[in-house]
Amino acid sequence: MIKNILNKIRILHNIFIKNNFFFKQNNYSLEDKVLNKIFKNTKKGFYVDVGCNHPTRGNNTFFLYKMGWDGINIDINKFSIDLFNLIRPRDINVRSLILDNNKLVKFYYQKEFSVLNTTNKNIANKHFNAVYKTKIIKPKTLNQVLDKSKYKNKQINFLNIDVEGAELKVLKSINFKVYKPKIICLEILSAHYSKNKINNLKKNSVYKYLVKKKYKKIWSCKYFRNHIFAR
Repeated sequence: MIKNILNKIRILHNIFIKNNFFFKQNNYSLEDKVLNKIFKNTKKGFYVDVGCNHPTRGNNTFFLYKMGWDGINIDINKFSIDLFNLIRPRDINVRSLILDNNKLVKFYYQKEFSVLNTTNKNIANKHFNAVYKTKIIKPKTLNQVLDKSKYKNKQINFLNIDVEGAELKVLKSINFKVYKPKIICLEILSAHYSKNKINNLKKNSVYKYLVKKKYKKIWSCKYFRNHIFAR
């Protein structure tokens, strides 16, 4: 009982005090501005956000939700899903790790609620200076989540992926012939960390995979961390 009450207080504090929910609803990120132009005439749509973390702060689907869209938000952290259930009740909010198979995997983290947590040991060493905790998690594929939802076989208008190095495994976990994402936004960290960002991006396995699937990059942030692809 006390634990549940404290968790609800933490949720309310995070949304309404720490993140000034009522005052920041219209603060768009750079990705939001690009996506807003793409989807300005799409009043209803379906999004999937893998590694959603927070329902309002730095979230690429929040403005779509306010437009009347709905979709599926997925994160490994329970507190993230609690936040989404409060602020985004129209969505389906799923606590899970998404990869391309169901084999047990090691998860690296310092804090449970963090955008830097990862299944990639090399990235964990960069993020956490090799000081981290680990736990073993059984992942699901994106197909498994979608196929068990009301959105089964429905085309995805917007797929957002922010999973700190596991982007390719998430992409390989979805049936592109069935779900056919129109627009994909994701991180490619190797390009972000390299000196020759453009060449490194084109050599990256995520970039090559999307090109093979007939996608074209239409936008990159100035630091070459986040990218938007269209089919």
